[in-house]
Amino acid sequence: MKQYSSSSIKFNLISQICILQCLLIVNIAYANTFDIEDNSSSLTHIKPIFDKDLGIFGEWKGKSVLSGFGLAQSNPSPSNRAEIADLSNALIILEQRKGSFGFFAQIGYYDILDIGQPDQRIQKQTINSFGVVPQAQINYSIDKNITVSIGKLSALGGYESSFSYQNLNVVRGVLWSQTSSFSEGVQIDYDNEAFSASIAFTDGFYSNKFNWLGVDLSYKLSESQKIGAVWTGAISPNNYTTENTPLLKNNSQIVNLLYSQTVGRWSFDPYLQYTFVPANSSIGIPQSAETYGVAILANYKFTVDLDGSGTGYQKASIPFRVEYIQSTGIPGSNAPTLLYGPGSSALTLTLSPTIQYKKYFARVEVSMIRLYDFSPQLGFGNNSQNASQFRGILELGILY
Repeated sequence: MKQYSSSSIKFNLISQICILQCLLIVNIAYANTFDIEDNSSSLTHIKPIFDKDLGIFGEWKGKSVLSGFGLAQSNPSPSNRAEIADLSNALIILEQRKGSFGFFAQIGYYDILDIGQPDQRIQKQTINSFGVVPQAQINYSIDKNITVSIGKLSALGGYESSFSYQNLNVVRGVLWSQTSSFSEGVQIDYDNEAFSASIAFTDGFYSNKFNWLGVDLSYKLSESQKIGAVWTGAISPNNYTTENTPLLKNNSQIVNLLYSQTVGRWSFDPYLQYTFVPANSSIGIPQSAETYGVAILANYKFTVDLDGSGTGYQKASIPFRVEYIQSTGIPGSNAPTLLYGPGSSALTLTLSPTIQYKKYFARVEVSMIRLYDFSPQLGFGNNSQNASQFRGILELGILY
């Protein structure tokens, strides 16, 4: 494997981010008032940085996000400091359409913060996980209801997306950490407004072995209510293991039951999650392992008049998340674990007040994770003996 010095990594990171941002500035003349849909419930792209019909090359739309954060935490792991500052997103999002064909990609650097896990820093996270092109897919619309996508896809399973700008909270949840972020493969989507379905055949936790199948079903009960169910998992054993492809998770089965409700300014998104890893001694899994999880994500949206004009009301929200997850096994045993040791459990609380002024946004987040019956070597702090960790985060960014 080719080795890089820390100074060369930092230089390449800075230079590539500068190139990405310069490309966006060059194209700013093409911006108009077209609104692009966004996965986030608390942040919104006002308009694309460019929207240009390139003739035989189709219509191209692009947007970008650049954000950074400062973090203070209790009981940091040996690989982390108590205070950290870094970029969280430096991404260009591109979309191309021509007839029945389309293209979608996210390009750049990212730091995926995960509650209860040490921060990897943006350059290490990007290089060691999905690279500078974490998502890139070609789409073909068979008709108005059916689309086929192939490439590096956003994985099925779970509720939250991978990057902070796509979510209610800056830090991903403990249930999200059981699921895959991106996979390579093919996916077929069906959508007739009330009912939607997806089926995907992928490489799971980025294992380069296509042995994962996933099904995602959702039904809109009304304009304010929706239910869903997701199953995704390995259909054959796989002993491939890397930092990005954990052995247990890459051989797991994941089931989600989801519900969504909007009531006035409030939105509620509770969901259940079950994970199962079958025993298979031939690939190093002597016993089965399971987790049971429940989460509720809620958000209260309102507006504020920052400039005092009475006309420039800005988007604000107060999202929060509560999670509980329990793993099977006898505490202190040598059984395989998907969490903080056999029989361990975790409770998390996250509050993330957010305000967006035109294309600028700020989020102040406080979070807590508390472990129960954890294995001593898997706790928090320099000695890995502490049961809890508190974090405070300020994230500032620009969507353009």
